[in-house]
Amino acid sequence: MDQNIAQISDRREPAARVSICGLPFDNLSMARAAKVCARETLARVQARQNLERVRARQNLARVSAREICSRCDSSFIVVTPGIETSIRALRDLRLKRAIERASLSVCDGIGVYALSLLLGRPLKARIPGIDLFCSLLPFFEKRSVRLFLYGARPGIAGRAAEKLTEKYPSLTVCGTLDGYGDRSRSEERRVGKECR
Repeated sequence: MDQNIAQISDRREPAARVSICGLPFDNLSMARAAKVCARETLARVQARQNLERVRARQNLARVSAREICSRCDSSFIVVTPGIETSIRALRDLRLKRAIERASLSVCDGIGVYALSLLLGRPLKARIPGIDLFCSLLPFFEKRSVRLFLYGARPGIAGRAAEKLTEKYPSLTVCGTLDGYGDRSRSEERRVGKECR
């Protein structure tokens, strides 16, 4: 997959969005989804590097994530809903809105993919989030992209970080956090600092 990602086009070709269960899904192949993610990640890495150079010349503080996103037009959020999440979004308006606002929404599970076929709006591919993420790891390693692993039970993200850095020694995992519990504002700020 990294060979495909290396040939990233500068053209921004919008993918057709297909509505399944009232949710938008970008109708992409795995290779195209990986290219979109790589292009958007690279834009943010370059924006951060450019801003850090300017700030260093001006002797200013480090660049904030908010500043980087503002220079890149917006944040880039990828969602990978499966059938369970799609059904939950029918009842949970906040979840539905989050999925609708995502920069990229790809079909994670066979249930949504099969439903697209039954509805006569076939998606090009089922793109499990973990497969998409793993296809990007060589690119992330080569481009010195910093990763923060969030979610799962306590300890799982830490173990995943260890396994990833064993397989990709130059990969930078700047932190991990489990997906349990309410986060205070101070903890959110601490995590934000860890990501820099």
